[in-house]
Amino acid sequence: MDVQILAKEYCFTPFLQEYLERSVRAAFTHTHNHVRQVAVQLREIRAERGGRENLCEVSVMLPDRPTVVIHEVQENMYTAIDYAVRRAAHRTKRMTMRKKSGSHAIAHDAAATHSEHPAHKE
Repeated sequence: MDVQILAKEYCFTPFLQEYLERSVRAAFTHTHNHVRQVAVQLREIRAERGGRENLCEVSVMLPDRPTVVIHEVQENMYTAIDYAVRRAAHRTKRMTMRKKSGSHAIAHDAAATHSEHPAHKE
């Protein structure tokens, strides 16, 4: 899994880089075989109420699937990274599980729901 980091006009320290890379690799442990690339952009933006906030954007490129893109804005960059990476990993896992199970799981779930409905019990 390739991890790309872009920090536009942001004070990007070696400690923050290590933290980000460790967070991404840990979050994508179960799906790393399905992920081509994870691109992370960090930058400061203007807050609606004045001041500055931190934006973390995580893009996950998957083969034969749409790219997963998550934006997280927080006052603290570490918090933005945590939330964005966790949400991106969760959405990626859901997308890869859908691909594995395909239409059989949907048909199975519909049949199970139908047979469990009280109106169909005898």
